[in-house]
Amino acid sequence: MEIVVRKMVATDIEQVRHIATTSWHNTYKHSIPIDIQTNFLQRTYSDEALLERLENSHFFVTQIANQLVGFANFSLLDVNQQVE
Repeated sequence: MEIVVRKMVATDIEQVRHIATTSWHNTYKHSIPIDIQTNFLQRTYSDEALLERLENSHFFVTQIANQLVGFANFSLLDVNQQVE
């Protein structure tokens, strides 16, 4: 079994959205009402939001046998910048 980590591309958006929705629903089913989860996921993982994150942050996906199974998204923090 080969595991591949690569940069996300725009054609991954639908699969990333599916992974996010599935993991949120399973993780938070007993603590966050489904309607709140759905509302959050629709905004945070919309095409527009994901394209913005893809362009302005580091976004990686993980594949096994050409199937996306996970993702990671982060932005670099400027440690020299002070928070007021």
